[in-house]
Amino acid sequence: MSAVTTGKDPAGAIVVVIASPDLGPGDRRVLEVAARAAARGWSVRVATPDGPAAVAVARAGLARVAIPDVEPWAESARATAAASRRVEHGRRELQRAIAGADAALTASLDAVAALTTLEPRPKVAWLATEPLAGRRGRAQLAAVAPAIDVALTSGRVTRAGARAAALAVSDVGDDGATERADHALDALTALTNPSPAASSGDAARRAVVFAVPDFEPTTGGTTRQSRNQAEALAARGGSVTIVTQRLDASWPRIERSGAVVVERLGPMGRDPGAMKLLVVRLAWWLRRRHRATDVVQVIMYPDFVVSAWLAGLADRTVMCWAGLGDATDVLEPTGRPVRALVRAVRRRIMQRATHVALTPALRDELTGLGIEKVAVIPTPIDLDTFRPPTADERAAARRALDLTEGQLGIVYVGHLRALKRVDRLVEAVSMRVRAGVDAKLFLVGDSRADLDDRRTALHQQVARSGLEERVVFAGAVPDVRAILHAADVFVLPSDREGLSNSLLEAMACGLACVAPPSAGGDQVLDPGSGIVPPSNDARDLAAALATLDDPEHRARLGAGARRAVTAYGLASVIDRYQELYARQQERS
Repeated sequence: MSAVTTGKDPAGAIVVVIASPDLGPGDRRVLEVAARAAARGWSVRVATPDGPAAVAVARAGLARVAIPDVEPWAESARATAAASRRVEHGRRELQRAIAGADAALTASLDAVAALTTLEPRPKVAWLATEPLAGRRGRAQLAAVAPAIDVALTSGRVTRAGARAAALAVSDVGDDGATERADHALDALTALTNPSPAASSGDAARRAVVFAVPDFEPTTGGTTRQSRNQAEALAARGGSVTIVTQRLDASWPRIERSGAVVVERLGPMGRDPGAMKLLVVRLAWWLRRRHRATDVVQVIMYPDFVVSAWLAGLADRTVMCWAGLGDATDVLEPTGRPVRALVRAVRRRIMQRATHVALTPALRDELTGLGIEKVAVIPTPIDLDTFRPPTADERAAARRALDLTEGQLGIVYVGHLRALKRVDRLVEAVSMRVRAGVDAKLFLVGDSRADLDDRRTALHQQVARSGLEERVVFAGAVPDVRAILHAADVFVLPSDREGLSNSLLEAMACGLACVAPPSAGGDQVLDPGSGIVPPSNDARDLAAALATLDDPEHRARLGAGARRAVTAYGLASVIDRYQELYARQQERS
């Protein structure tokens, strides 16, 4: 018996037992389960018959299902799991192969039979992927059923064994293999790590799917919001999967990222046709996991609610609207016949879901469009991660950015798209520099081709204004804290925002903040925590910056901003989401 293994810190340890020298359809399905197990943090070993050919086939199978972080290795042995003529030798080899594992998973009844000879007997999950071969197959199953702890096949089979888990799923050999994989891992987790939370059906252990248009390695507010919520829910014992678009072939299709599983779907383009196909792909993905999903949490992209509806999950879906005006763009009635029909259908589907508005203004927009089930829950902020810097941290951060003593550091964080009106901020900074203020502006973020890119135009504007030494294009930064710690002022000049992650993070870091009503400043800032200029016109932004020349005034506003943002702490926001999920499940 040879083995292939992962070397990561496990959530549990599982051995996949393959009884055949070459991978049959059942073995491939089992390896898909192994991929999902590895993505959830399990240590995965694959035990195969002896010989380089079998090991090579197993390695190829592991690569095909993209098991993360696998460093294969082979151990010499002689027997297969089903070698009845060398039972004792085979038993010793199999005992060694599963040593230290919490459970064994196989599609082979021969392997189940071999596992029953071991002492102590391991926990066994049998994944039935093909119809049983007549009377002999049924008799073989009846003989080994008492050893099966989790049987993923018809209800008749799971009731056959005295120790079999009551886990009936769809017909043997159908297309529900992925759903069976999720159920298998949930059941194995409960079997191998029994705990009150695992057995009580506690609400914290809901299976939540986040459907988001952007996630790591891309950066931005959507990514950070999804990460914060998903990690917090997973930390409370829930099963959390983030499904997003796979924009680059080098990105893994499935991986574990922190406490959550990330799955990426094609197509890779952002054109309208590709996005429509993505909606269909997500619908199929959700359909295959219908019974294993308690909540679908859609972030920002409303047509993913259509995906959930197509999968029969609309009543379990929560749609989070992040931008003021986004709902109007996709739901407001129009006089154009085709678009009017599309929007009418979309509005009807949206009524089935529960909606989250980040601010009262967003809630009012939704209710004005006829959406009835709306809760106001703000963007969650990790107040331990985003905090005011110590004196030493601030000094080091300013040195790293070449900010001199007394120089005013101004920062913007976000995409460089037309909607963000960064050009007006550049113009406002130019006005302050011409007025004699020693200031430097840091533009943190990058452009996206599908989001009306303005990076080139901004570079040209900076050059025309003679601000090359005053404006720094920092690009996309995975961790913005060092720049926030170095800066004195944060400015958000957008034409339209809901509740900006970047604004809340700057407030949490104790920065004096400037945000007009169009950027949501009136939703979070007051005279004690920031400045809300009447508009995002460059003159109004420059006037707001002029009031912040006094360092003591900036410090007072920064302290007020930190106090104000505590209402958006991660723990309290997640409490509200869990209450919303509970109410939603009661209704559905």
